[in-house]
Amino acid sequence: MSAIDDGFRPPQLACAIARTNETTHDIIRSSFDRSPLFSGSIEGRGPRYCPSIEDKVRRFADRDGHQIFLEPESLTNALVYPNGVSTSLPEEVQLAFMRSISGLERVEIVRCGYAVEYEFVDPRTLSSTLETREIAGLFLAGQINGTTGYEEAAAQGLAAGLNAAAKALDLDSVRFDRRTSYIGVMIDDLTLQGVSEPYRMMTARAEYRLALRADNSTSRLGQQALAAHCVGDSRRAQIREHFEARGCSTWNMTPEGAADALYAPYLERQEREWTAVLGDRTVQIPANLDFRAIPGISNEMSERLSAARPETLDQASRVRGVTPAALSALYVAASRRAA
Repeated sequence: MSAIDDGFRPPQLACAIARTNETTHDIIRSSFDRSPLFSGSIEGRGPRYCPSIEDKVRRFADRDGHQIFLEPESLTNALVYPNGVSTSLPEEVQLAFMRSISGLERVEIVRCGYAVEYEFVDPRTLSSTLETREIAGLFLAGQINGTTGYEEAAAQGLAAGLNAAAKALDLDSVRFDRRTSYIGVMIDDLTLQGVSEPYRMMTARAEYRLALRADNSTSRLGQQALAAHCVGDSRRAQIREHFEARGCSTWNMTPEGAADALYAPYLERQEREWTAVLGDRTVQIPANLDFRAIPGISNEMSERLSAARPETLDQASRVRGVTPAALSALYVAASRRAA
């Protein structure tokens, strides 16, 4: 997926799909009391977007099965990762329910699933560079900031690492803006709103998501990468060639591609909607508005709004954890109801 092709072509391995069944679910149900997630041994709220198989069986009791993606872990061994069955059940229960699945009757478990409850720092105590306000020079990244997921940790590691190096070398700090990067959206959400559950970066959190695309990443962040001196020779050359190919005589110009022209009308509409949100916080929210039915609002956002039942957009903006993207979608829905 890199813009710099080094010619590496690894062999492609096939994944497979398996599926749990009623026997699997019966084994899991009979052991609910042995799951730390259900017995009370773990009190923290698990990640919303990565539920355990116990959660799936309990919350979706009407389902007769759940997909499992069997993903090869390596080019050099036969280990397979069963994506979709994270669990904290005892080892013998895990082996029993895995062997109840068609195609996995003789499976052996090399590493069992387990549950983790971890402490975290309130990310509102961090600056936008991910430096702690209480201890100068200490930068935090990853789960300690209340996030979940590999990409979230990697993105924070990049931001914290760049800024730690900049501080050590007495260079300008590197800040990511939510208008130009998902990293900026995530850091802004964390440091301003904090977390009440493990945070996952979703596209629905970004009010400018139409502009945050893989095809324009160099246009959005190339200049910042050059200014931060954080790229090697080949990447630096690629960024400069990208700008020159689009007729930019200075590094202050933003080049436009074919894709930018196609998205232009939608980007303009998105900008108008967000400008209206910022300019008119007094918009009334109907008392009977079903937040779950609003396109563009996630289950997480609808739960927060349903619990708070704000009467105006201004009140909604002050509900903890409600993102600008959710506010934009809410503004459109409320305005249409009023019309």
